[in-house]
Amino acid sequence: MSIPPASRTRRGSSQPQASPARRRIVVVDDEPRILEIWDSILTTSGYDVQCFPDPVPALEAIAKGCDCVITDYHLPTMTGVELIRAARSLSKAKFLVMTGNASDAVAQEALAAGACCVVHKPTSPPMVLQKLAGLCG
Repeated sequence: MSIPPASRTRRGSSQPQASPARRRIVVVDDEPRILEIWDSILTTSGYDVQCFPDPVPALEAIAKGCDCVITDYHLPTMTGVELIRAARSLSKAKFLVMTGNASDAVAQEALAAGACCVVHKPTSPPMVLQKLAGLCG
């Protein structure tokens, strides 16, 4: 499975394919393999998913509407915290930050910026799915 550089939407179309009963999730991570894995897990779990390797185009998708955003902390053009701050005026989406940095300072920074939760990598998909269910139903 490949992820085009700008974005990938479910069913490979250029427009999101959300239905009223399905929750829309935006995933932002600069590692293509991570995007592929989360796209597969979330789609199989019934979510409409858009994946982005860069936070700048992800902001456009967030502004168009989504229920939750899963973002890595370390991204190419800004941090996940900077993404949250930029998106706050555009969306009421809930944010889950994933990080390989076990520092309490990183977690506190993300929570202070508006993240609903911080998950330390490596993580288990069932735990992330449980967090998502609590965040966006």
